[in-house]
Amino acid sequence: MKLYKKWSVYSLLFLAVISGNAQGTTWTKEMVAGNKSYKEGKFDEASKRYETALTAKKGKDKASYNLGNAEYKQEKYDAAINHYESAFGQSTNYADKASALFNKGNAFFQKQDFDAAIKSYKDALKYDPQDKATIENLAKAKLKKNMKEQEQKQKQDKKDKKDQKDQQDEEKKKDPQDQNEQNKDQENKQDQQNQENQNKDQGEEKEIESQPQKQNLTRGELERLLKMIENEEKNVQKKLTRFNGKNSPQSKDW
Repeated sequence: MKLYKKWSVYSLLFLAVISGNAQGTTWTKEMVAGNKSYKEGKFDEASKRYETALTAKKGKDKASYNLGNAEYKQEKYDAAINHYESAFGQSTNYADKASALFNKGNAFFQKQDFDAAIKSYKDALKYDPQDKATIENLAKAKLKKNMKEQEQKQKQDKKDKKDQKDQQDEEKKKDPQDQNEQNKDQENKQDQQNQENQNKDQGEEKEIESQPQKQNLTRGELERLLKMIENEEKNVQKKLTRFNGKNSPQSKDW
């Protein structure tokens, strides 16, 4: 018979059958001692007793099952799962197989491996379809699975939002700097262009100033200009002649 108390799993305490041979006596002795230690909460001692009972040829399924329960109580869930699987494989009746699968599901549940727990509970119902404890645990495992998936989704959404915000913040920090650099480059280019244009303008001005002004004169204008120059030169000569005649300096004898 199975005893349940919500999520706690109590072992099936198999009664030893007295046997006349030595192995039977060893198995019975160790199973009885293991059950006693288990009830007293001495689960490590109980495990050792059940392990010794496994050395006997008989009752390996019962010893494996009780050993699984003792390991479960010590929160050694992986070891417990292995012993429940051994008990399931060695059991010859549906009730014992259902019990092994039920407790295996509980061990997976404690590991928060809800998919494996659900599978174990479903397998247990194949051997005992009306077991209320298995149905209840199956429902709780499904609920826990959904809650876990929802929690993981919320964490992922939160992480995605944080990553997106960090990226936006990084872009905001980066953009002004890039814009300033672009503006600075543009200003430098504009200053350089202005300087080149200024130098070019100054160069053109110098070239214009250094070049003689070209005048296109007609033949008649050219003749009048030459005549004017000739008359001015005659007037200059006359003035020089008068000056030399009247005001010539006297020589000084030394």
